[in-house]
Amino acid sequence: VLWGEGMGGSLFWKDLISLAHETGFSTPLLVSASHIEVHNTDLKAKAGDIRYASGTYRLFKLPKRSARSGAVVTYKGTVSDFPEQLYFDSSHSFKKDVKVEVNAEMLAILQNSRFCSDFKIQMLDKPESTTQSTDPFCLLDPFLLADRRGASVRQCSKTHS
Repeated sequence: VLWGEGMGGSLFWKDLISLAHETGFSTPLLVSASHIEVHNTDLKAKAGDIRYASGTYRLFKLPKRSARSGAVVTYKGTVSDFPEQLYFDSSHSFKKDVKVEVNAEMLAILQNSRFCSDFKIQMLDKPESTTQSTDPFCLLDPFLLADRRGASVRQCSKTHS
């Protein structure tokens, strides 16, 4: 029953990151997330204390030789339906005509995707630092994003309690 409800066979979000890197994709970018609440008594008993969150990620296949330094990018406002601001993922939002500094991976994503013509790019002269001030997993955890946004989805079931 849990399988049919979308709660069995799910991929743990940290495994998604590992699989993406192993197969040549960028670090997944978390776009949205919500907690899945189980209200069916039978399913709750089977699931126990397991928490479930659904996350939507963007992944990009990047060339092996991508940018090694960051850049300052300016969104041109040219993506349909997003003339003033492009919400790229939960950590990146680009306002039209506002300069934003991005790291090497985000630069590679913008340069090698359908969004390349939507940005003006000014390369930074300095190579990117290997130290990061923020734990990258914090930005990719669907549970944290769902908590921050207060988002949850009621899990439907053919068997009602």
